[in-house]
Amino acid sequence: MGEDKRKYNSGTKGNKGGRPSKVDELQANYIFTEAIKRITSKDDANEAKIQYIVELAEFERGRMWIADKTFGKPKEGIDITTGGDTFKNPFILFGKDKEDGE
Repeated sequence: MGEDKRKYNSGTKGNKGGRPSKVDELQANYIFTEAIKRITSKDDANEAKIQYIVELAEFERGRMWIADKTFGKPKEGIDITTGGDTFKNPFILFGKDKEDGE
């Protein structure tokens, strides 16, 4: 038989698909802040962000995006089993029915 190669199975290493590293997150925040400052023609980062949010809130989709980011997205659920009707738990007997002479 060959050598046991299970010792080489180390699984996923690193941060594949998880939260970005702090450095990457700070870099992205810096880039977006600079872009917003250019869009709004403001030098102060906080003032630029405020103006950008105010302009974004003029549109319904902008207000929805702000609400999703601020409060979190609402749970979306679709009832595909009962068509909206209430579901009553059925009483299931296994074996003989009571009427069968128990």
